[in-house]
Amino acid sequence: MKPRESYYLSSEVNRMDVDLLIEAFHPVAEQNPLMGAEEFRALKTSLSLHGQLEPILLYRGKVIDGRNRVTALYELNEPQVDYIKLKNNLTLNELKELVL
Repeated sequence: MKPRESYYLSSEVNRMDVDLLIEAFHPVAEQNPLMGAEEFRALKTSLSLHGQLEPILLYRGKVIDGRNRVTALYELNEPQVDYIKLKNNLTLNELKELVL
């Protein structure tokens, strides 16, 4: 397995309006199940206290990794989300590898 960073367009973290991502989930992201209610509440509490510690991953403008974080930030009325853009030429297997 390649290092995760080898799939990144760059390791630079960018910011984007969370509203633009709330419905932009890539089908591959569904391989990772959504959190249960209790775990999701804990995530929202953590984000409220500490902010977003890990950027989400975007592939061609869609969320590959970070659906729970995007949804939690949206529900917390946070205006922006941190993200890293992935290379546009990744294979389906490479995308699955990143999600799992």
